Amino acid sequence: MMIDDIKVAIIAAVTAVVTTLLTIWAQAGSALFQAFLDRQKRRSEQLRAMERYSAPLLHASYDLQSRIYNIVVNDFLKNLNSPDPDTSNYSLQNTEYLIAQYFGWWEMIRCETQFIELGNWKKTTHLSQSLDEATILWRNAFHLNPGEQRAIGERMVCNAARGREILGYADFLDALAKGVIPYSTRLEKEIQDLPNRKAKDDLVALHAALINILNLLDPKFRRFPAEQRKKI
Repeated sequence: MMIDDIKVAIIAAVTAVVTTLLTIWAQAGSALFQAFLDRQKRRSEQLRAMERYSAPLLHASYDLQSRIYNIVVNDFLKNLNSPDPDTSNYSLQNTEYLIAQYFGWWEMIRCETQFIELGNWKKTTHLSQSLDEATILWRNAFHLNPGEQRAIGERMVCNAARGREILGYADFLDALAKGVIPYSTRLEKEIQDLPNRKAKDDLVALHAALINILNLLDPKFRRFPAEQRKKI
């Protein structure tokens, strides 16, 4: 009888140990699985942020580099002297808008996300460096200090149904008319003076920086083909 009691006690003890180990394993597994889910959620949020901010910045950079290319290569700003006031005004104000639009998306990124995650820290670092480089080149080409660039960008941000957006062209023209875009008068003068001063080297360097941004945001040329983003 005593032996049977000992067996029962041993079985009970082993069962308790096994149950405890299984419970611990289940809890650990659950914690690991939850950690995996949390990582996937964070990654999904990063991807959404990347699409939310990098795609508009990509398009803004493309539009802007295209205008700079036309200014340097095709003498686009000769239109400022057109006898047609609509042509002259569009050439000036649309160029100003493309610059302000770029500043706006760059400012949005600064405010709402610390960085654009490109899936590779080296690529992300290169993008940050290219954006910082462009900030300095804007100062050289248009005599706008980084703080002044940010001020223009801040005024370009607006609230929309989908959240914070950048002013469209029509709203930008209204804002210009109301005088609420900071440094707009100086920026217009800088644009008008470009043909009269030796700014080609600064514009070429700025264009190259924008192409670098395009190549980092769209390395496989899915949005814009390679032939449309050649450096001057």
